[in-house]
Amino acid sequence: MTAHSETQKAVKATIYLGNIPLDVYQMPNGSYKLYVESVTDAIKRPSNDLLRFLEGKSLQALPYKNRQLLQEPMIGVEGYGGFVKPIPIELATVYWLYRAVKGNEIAQALIQASLMESIERRADTAFL
Repeated sequence: MTAHSETQKAVKATIYLGNIPLDVYQMPNGSYKLYVESVTDAIKRPSNDLLRFLEGKSLQALPYKNRQLLQEPMIGVEGYGGFVKPIPIELATVYWLYRAVKGNEIAQALIQASLMESIERRADTAFL
């Protein structure tokens, strides 16, 4: 463990897409990421399913082919004694989209809730 990982920690929050809870992390640089296992757990898939997705031949996985998920650095979380392996939101959402297309009903609900919230946010901005 380096001094950097000991002093710089992510902050965890739980959000809901529809009625599905997701753990999100604010990284020390202010960006938001998700935890690998919570991404797969959210749609009731095995924890290694995201890695299998990345190794697959789907068009959704293609932009992420060179991503070394297992080599991503772990980061400590404030108020939590352990570390998490964060991934970008766009990787999580493309994985959920892939699983939704494959018939995973929970992934479909996540995508639906995300679309609804996206439109509502833009409508809120338009009517300010």
